[in-house]
Amino acid sequence: MKHSYYTQCKQRGQIGILIIGGILVVLAIAGGAYFLGNSSFLGKSAQTTPVTQPATQTVKPQPTPISQSTTSAEMTNWKTYKNSIYQFSYPKEWYIQETINTEKFYLSQQDVLAGLPNYVFSVNSYEKKLLLNKITFDDPVGTRKETADKVFTTKTRSLTIDNHAAFELQSEVLPGSQTDAKSGIGIYIDMGQKAVYLTIDQKVDPEYSLIHQILSTFKFADQNFKSNGDFVHTCPTTKNLNCQPLIDSSMVPFCKPDYLSWAEQNCPGLSVVR
Repeated sequence: MKHSYYTQCKQRGQIGILIIGGILVVLAIAGGAYFLGNSSFLGKSAQTTPVTQPATQTVKPQPTPISQSTTSAEMTNWKTYKNSIYQFSYPKEWYIQETINTEKFYLSQQDVLAGLPNYVFSVNSYEKKLLLNKITFDDPVGTRKETADKVFTTKTRSLTIDNHAAFELQSEVLPGSQTDAKSGIGIYIDMGQKAVYLTIDQKVDPEYSLIHQILSTFKFADQNFKSNGDFVHTCPTTKNLNCQPLIDSSMVPFCKPDYLSWAEQNCPGLSVVR
């Protein structure tokens, strides 16, 4: 009997252990499922929803128009220079030396007579094709080039001058340059096949306010003069024009290429010596 009772108890104990083990297994499975479920939820919650940024549009810089305002009191007594292409005003203290394609301005008459390269302001006419090795109208703002021996030029901004496209540049002349270039600001103005180039000495205009005052007075024949009758070509009083080198300064306006082209077509009997 004892043996039978002992056997029954042992069997009951084994069954109980199995039951407890089964319960623990069930609890472990349920806990694992709960943990995995929460982990998945947290993982999804932690993900950041990508935000689509609106596409940015590249805005092309617009040329800065030069205002044609001449209200400055100091400009009321300025002189006016005019040729067949353009006119502008300049300080009355300056003296001009005029050649066929260039106007140079000096601070004294002695400098003009001496022909020294110490002019403070100049206006030059170029064929645009001559700008190939320099900064051109097609170069973006910020372009920097060595345009002469130890002369570095940077395109600083685009402009509009009397309805003509233009751009501003800054020249820096390094020590040891074998040129007569001066550090300063320059302006190129588009004239179709040609370009007009203005430059001013930085020592005369350190803040570059003077050159912009001059630019505000610029007017071009194709935009202003012919429409109001103020600037119309007329035939010279002489039938013979001598436009060879070392011509008299009074003849320079008549020897400008654009004037000669007009005069030869509209002034009968005119003879031009080039």
